[in-house]
Amino acid sequence: MKKILYTVAMVAGLAVVGSAIATPVSINYGSSSSGVTSGLINFNGSSGFYFSPDGGGTYMLQTGSGDLGYMGTGVFTIGATSPFGIGEIASVTGSTTLTINGAFGNGGGVLTGTLTWINLIQQGTGGNLNLQGNVNLTGVSYSGGTDSTLIALASGPGDVDVLNFSFTPADSLDFLKANQAFTQFSGSISSTPDGGATVMLLGAALSAMGLFRKKLIA
Repeated sequence: MKKILYTVAMVAGLAVVGSAIATPVSINYGSSSSGVTSGLINFNGSSGFYFSPDGGGTYMLQTGSGDLGYMGTGVFTIGATSPFGIGEIASVTGSTTLTINGAFGNGGGVLTGTLTWINLIQQGTGGNLNLQGNVNLTGVSYSGGTDSTLIALASGPGDVDVLNFSFTPADSLDFLKANQAFTQFSGSISSTPDGGATVMLLGAALSAMGLFRKKLIA
């Protein structure tokens, strides 16, 4: 009987831990299209860049599932450049508010978070923001809808946003710091692990089961 009780307790404890493990999710996005003005990344010629809609519209990005969003009005500052592979890398400072409006067919709602970019890498014709995949979308919240992907992105300690763009012919990072230029972009936002919460729950569950076993033996 004691063995049965211990087995039931062990299964229950592991079920609690299992319920806390969220499956990672991601969404891809690009400069908005499909009848909506295109989004642009703009280099201002003064060691900075910002995002804007082409043609004075509102939306700057569109996800693969039809959600629309915008990057806010923040201006990012590009730091000193240094060699990186066949190109250059520089730190990026500044922040803005990322907003994604869930498509009605996906459950609607609005996701917001504070977006930083960590660094910028330019190699050949391609440029990347946050290529190493650091957590750079924080304070994420979602309300007013039932979109499971947006709910998952808002449930963790932070998300990873990686953005890509290109210029043809190629422009160096030093050139982009000193000259005005703009182009379209694409990227992806991915959820991150739970920052150790699952491990803590597992430890607590195992400790509780150990105490329960000792009590049964006593």
